[in-house]
Amino acid sequence: FSLLGSVNPLVHPNLQVKLLHQQEFFIFVSKENPLAEKKEISFEEAAEYPFILLEKGYTHMRAFQNLSEKSKKKPEVPFYFSDVQTIGQLVSSNIGITLMTEFPVFQEMEGLVKIPLVPEDKEIFYIQYAYLKSAMLNQEVQKLIRILDELSWEDEGWGMGISWGKVREKMDVWGGVTVLTWRSIWFTNGVSESGRTTTSIKRGLWFDTYYYTWSYRVW
Repeated sequence: FSLLGSVNPLVHPNLQVKLLHQQEFFIFVSKENPLAEKKEISFEEAAEYPFILLEKGYTHMRAFQNLSEKSKKKPEVPFYFSDVQTIGQLVSSNIGITLMTEFPVFQEMEGLVKIPLVPEDKEIFYIQYAYLKSAMLNQEVQKLIRILDELSWEDEGWGMGISWGKVREKMDVWGGVTVLTWRSIWFTNGVSESGRTTTSIKRGLWFDTYYYTWSYRVW
């Protein structure tokens, strides 16, 4: 069983795949940047400015590469970071611009302007889960699938996050686990939020991977 983020929908005859959500990529700039006045932008226009990106290995990098490959102007990328908030702070300070989906932390950050890409340059982030059709899923994996399937993706004002990592040390307390590397995905239905309240938190362990999920309502 895998939870996947990709720039293309996953299709394979031996896999059971479900699309959970899809998000558009945007160009984010400082409100002080000349691009901030634009209603939409081509990647070639954006490429005139230095980019600050997530580190290689993230799906966002694949979207950036797709756009770079078809652009005549090759953008400069002076900085890569693993932390979304750091990228947002640098962009809001007008150090550079970024290509990003609409992370909740970006919605809450002052000084950022979101610009849609023109239709011919749009890239989509697909969030899916997949497992072999022949696989015998254990109870914990089946439980996680039910959690994902029961989400109401059409409700206004919702969000969800999933974090997971390989277990290094486990303790007998809530959340008492140390992992080698945390990986996380957050997604919302794009409602501009002024506040939020957590509606559920669930956690579990399958094989050597610990996960927890949380969902919330926004207003």
